[in-house]
Amino acid sequence: MERRPTLTPQQATELTVQLYGVTMTEISTLPSYIDQNFLIVDTEGTKYVLKIMNSEGSKNATKLEVQTFALSFLRQHGVPAQTALPTTTGKLLSMEEIDAFTDNIGL
Repeated sequence: MERRPTLTPQQATELTVQLYGVTMTEISTLPSYIDQNFLIVDTEGTKYVLKIMNSEGSKNATKLEVQTFALSFLRQHGVPAQTALPTTTGKLLSMEEIDAFTDNIGL
């Protein structure tokens, strides 16, 4: 059963600072069907989307990695595509346990 994440903007802010070291000036929610997305604006005005995957979708890490690498490949070859920002530890995805559920997080 898929469970939609329900992070507060404060929790999303804390995760963004912890995982990416991004200092934000703004955070707002974005629409999503089964995941949870936030628009993040940093102190330089750069905009990011923080995507919190649902608990069921987070179970297939290989599929998520392939999707992430495919987007990076497209962008490297001149196709406009979103790309993942590595965490402060260099990972493109981070698996975090939140409220006893495990969710994948990407920026």
